[in-house]
Amino acid sequence: MSNDTPKQEPKAASGKVYKGKEYYGVVPEKSNWVKGGAAVIALLMITLGFALPNYLAVAFGILLILAVLLIKKQVVTNEGIEIRYDMRFTDYTDFWPWSDVTSVHREDQGNKLYVALHFSKGPVTRRFIMKRDTADKVMELAKRRNPAIHIGEAEGTGKTRIRSS
Repeated sequence: MSNDTPKQEPKAASGKVYKGKEYYGVVPEKSNWVKGGAAVIALLMITLGFALPNYLAVAFGILLILAVLLIKKQVVTNEGIEIRYDMRFTDYTDFWPWSDVTSVHREDQGNKLYVALHFSKGPVTRRFIMKRDTADKVMELAKRRNPAIHIGEAEGTGKTRIRSS
């Protein structure tokens, strides 16, 4: 089977087609038992919702199915950081331009392949898991795009471990 459809160019949060370098964070996929379990619970909620005229259960069952199908991507671009949510019927992008990012901290938890990067915007922090070499490039990009940004190292607590695949 050939894929003759042209690849769609990625769009930045501004809506413009973005042709620069993108660095992707590692987002763990939902395991099969989580997907299957959620599907069984959702179907049970929908069935019982119709059988016992409880349409709130039907709505929650549908929302549960959509939550299982959600695809999340963490992306660092030349414009800023983005968290892209693909919800099958629509998509949403949470975008922080580099001018709004106040600090970037690397958290090394002893994993040979991955580190965590914490991006701060005031009191709010986003945590991206990235390969070590990619994290170095992202930190250089952050400093280049916003010279006022605070770059630092965070202490690993040891409580959350990054698993290598």
